[in-house]
Amino acid sequence: MSVTLYVATTNPGKLRDFAVATHPYAGRVEFLPLPGMEHMATPPENGATFEENARSKAEEYSCHAIGCIVL
Repeated sequence: MSVTLYVATTNPGKLRDFAVATHPYAGRVEFLPLPGMEHMATPPENGATFEENARSKAEEYSCHAIGCIVL
């Protein structure tokens, strides 16, 4: 069984980084860019920490892919 994870980025280098980091799971995990990402507005980064901003972005982008896992 394969799992598709969507990455909220248009940067092909970041997608490669995810694929390399999960190489032991090759064939079971697939990373794809979030469809339509290039047309979505970037959520504001007004959190006090990197984690707060990352969480805000994940929540926002997840609204565009209901039922999917978005990183």
